[in-house]
Amino acid sequence: MKKPLIVIIIIIAVALTIFLYPKDAGGTCGWCPATGVHKIEYNCIGFKYEYNPQCPDCGIEIKCIGIVTGQKKCYGIPEGFNTTEEVEIPCK
Repeated sequence: MKKPLIVIIIIIAVALTIFLYPKDAGGTCGWCPATGVHKIEYNCIGFKYEYNPQCPDCGIEIKCIGIVTGQKKCYGIPEGFNTTEEVEIPCK
């Protein structure tokens, strides 16, 4: 009687561990070029946060606790524009 309950608890624990483990959901470049893609971000079903590694040229890593979807967005400065404001640009 206790064996099926233990198996169910183990399955739930493993599923929660997989679901709650932080997964990569994009990031930024450390020292970015003047134009081009500066940030790549994937959608996340769950909680998204930014992790800043302790090195000057690593950039910010975006992590997702939940499920990372395949929808990808890129932000940066398009070539040929004289602006410093980052906008959504096509991903290459």
